[in-house]
Amino acid sequence: MNDFTIIIPTYNNLELAEKAIQSVISQKDVICKIVVTDDSTDNKIDNYCKEINNENLFYYHNVPSLGAVKNWNAGLEYVDSTYTIVMHHDECMKDTFYLKQIKEKFYLGYDVIVSNIEVYIGQKRRMPHFTKFMKMFFIHHPIMLFLSNAIGPCACLTIKSEFACKFNENLHWLVDVDWYYNNCIGKKIKYCHSLYMTSTHGNTGQITNSLNIPNVLTKDAKILTYTYNDNLWIKLMLATNKIIQWFKFKFKAT
Repeated sequence: MNDFTIIIPTYNNLELAEKAIQSVISQKDVICKIVVTDDSTDNKIDNYCKEINNENLFYYHNVPSLGAVKNWNAGLEYVDSTYTIVMHHDECMKDTFYLKQIKEKFYLGYDVIVSNIEVYIGQKRRMPHFTKFMKMFFIHHPIMLFLSNAIGPCACLTIKSEFACKFNENLHWLVDVDWYYNNCIGKKIKYCHSLYMTSTHGNTGQITNSLNIPNVLTKDAKILTYTYNDNLWIKLMLATNKIIQWFKFKFKAT
């Protein structure tokens, strides 16, 4: 059995997709299955995957396009390895021993490994929003993630495949947070502050650039309030998050 299934959902950005795929191919001392689920409207990524001709890379082109979250779930259908990562095309592993180190952490009995994140806007690295201890607190109390996403992108989560959940296809802004909560609640979690994924922001086609955050947050909060109707803490986190985002949006607009 493969050690890892790395799901890479892609959409109309060959340059970033190449970087993401190569960061997985270059991993040392692990066996990876790479699943590319492509929502692109052209064949550029398809042609690239054929050119590199890697026996561990499996490419699936969605015609017609599925849309972002359905595309992520499509990749989860092909998981057949011990551990799973969902890594969007604008993310990549920082060094070639990333997965080896993740695998070693699982030997200590953990169910979920959470790595750190470096975010780049162009060539400039963005300052972290959370300290090490804040991230550790949020990660070990997953309900807090409904207040603020202290993890970052999905790629920072590596999960034992037996526990991997699907994404809620009705959500937009909070889809990652809900996925983290369901994958982490009740699990033994390890946060690795010195292991990094990288993420490129501001690229063409980035999903969050097309969202009206206050509107989609309100819709997502309604869905999650219904989903977790008996959990007063989640309701409180969601309500507080809405207030914070409203003030951010108003401040940004002035």
